[in-house]
Order: sequence, then structure tokens, then C-alpha cells
Amino acid sequence: MPRPRLKSRLWWAACFALVAGLVGYLYWMPPMVPAMAAPSPTRLAEQAQRAYRQQHAMRAASAPGEWQLAALDSQSGEQLRYLGRFAPPLPVTDAQGGQWLLGSFSANTEASANAGEDSFATPGVSRLLLWQLQGGRYVLRSERQRQSGSQGMAPAVRMLQLGSHARGWVVESRYLHMGYQWAQAEFFLAAGGAILPMGQLVTRADNRGACVDGAVECAPPTDLQAQWRLATRPGLPFYPLEVQWSGMLNGQRIARHLSLLPERHSRRYPFPEALNVSF
Repeated sequence: MPRPRLKSRLWWAACFALVAGLVGYLYWMPPMVPAMAAPSPTRLAEQAQRAYRQQHAMRAASAPGEWQLAALDSQSGEQLRYLGRFAPPLPVTDAQGGQWLLGSFSANTEASANAGEDSFATPGVSRLLLWQLQGGRYVLRSERQRQSGSQGMAPAVRMLQLGSHARGWVVESRYLHMGYQWAQAEFFLAAGGAILPMGQLVTRADNRGACVDGAVECAPPTDLQAQWRLATRPGLPFYPLEVQWSGMLNGQRIARHLSLLPERHSRRYPFPEALNVSF
């Protein structure tokens, strides 16, 4: 049997070894790094827009949130300067669980901003943008530029829910010139990393101001308007597009209503050609 003094020494030796081991472990243990929170969707969207601005050499303009862009004018082929803004981006999830970001950038010509009016034939610029979430950041998968309108003004862009998991954009533009008024709505679908055109709907066609007094020949009067809305139907891949035409077409009264779905293969709306008037 060990003597009491020996037992005491053994106990203190064990305690010393335990403390020494703990101190050594704490000394050599790698420092603990606090876990980093995943970036918020807003932060990721800001990063995506910043990368896009850098890619296109955009510079901040004098007004907050406005950016300068140099781009080719589709009408003249000249390099023009534009001033524009990004729309608030829309994060969406597709039917397969993929995460996407829809956005747009719309810009008027710098001349229209400074002088208040550019050349009639000069359109503004709107770009539709589609990013995909990959590796913790949004990567640009597709973009589509629209140039329409007049006086250097950009067409208006809105993002839409086209069906239960279908998202897209509508681009609305108009012009007024020499007595003609004309407007259209172009629909686009985000699908499979691409931006697909779904057709254009003429929403206003009016030629009455073009027939001046004393003219020998005047085209039959047209004053046609089309109003549209998406009728939400939960669970449907695409919501019906309800369109109501009213007014006058080539001197004849018009009142017509259609409920349209995109065609299966083309995914385009079957707008009646006879009602899509072009001057």
C-alpha cells in the first residue's frame, strides 16, 4: 500500500500534467474564426450590377443612381452617350429550384437630358438582364437590348409574373410624329438562361392627325386602342393574357376581346395581325 505522502505527490503530479497539457493545447490550437454569414440577396444583386457597370465602362453621373453609358445607336450606327438607371432587380426561383435575378437598365440619350428633346428618329436604350446564381454569386447569362421610341427617350420596362413559375418583362414604347400616334408592348420570357421574345402588341394606333385640311387623299381613319392584363390563375404554367380592342380601324368600328396563351412550341402570343397596326 502506498504511503499517504506518496499518494499526495502522485495526485499533484497528475494535476500538473493535466494543466500543462491543457495550456499546450490552447497555445497550439488554431485561432477560432467566426462563421461568415452568407451575403444577402440585396448584396448579391448589387455585386451583379457593379460587375455589369465595370464590364461596360459605366461612370456615375451627376444625379444619384444615374449612370453614363456609351453605346451604338441602331438607327444611325453612331456611338452615342446615354444616361440611365437600373430597375430594382427581381430574385426568382424556377420550377427546378434554380435561382435567377431579373433586371433591366433604361437610358435616354444625353442630348435629350440636356436639351429636353433629341432628334425624333433617335431612340433611347433599354436592356433586359438575366443573371443565374452560381457559386455564391450572380453570373450574367443573357441580355437583350431594345431601342425604340423617339426624341432620345428609352422605352419603359417592367418585370412580370407570366405564370406560376414564369417570369419576364414587358417593354412599352410610343411615338408621336406628324399626326401619327403609335404605341406597343413587347413581351419577353426568361427561360433556360435565355431571354425569349413572346411577341408585340400594338396598344395605340391613331392616324387622324395626319390627314390635314385640304388633302386630296387621306387614309381611312384609325383610332384603335388595346388594353391588356394578365389574369392570375394559380398553378397554370402561363396566365391568360386578356386583351380588349376598341375604337376604329380603317373607318370601321372595332370591339373585340381575346384570352391568349403562348403557343406551345414558339411560346409566343398569337396576336391577330390585322389588329397590330403599323404606320
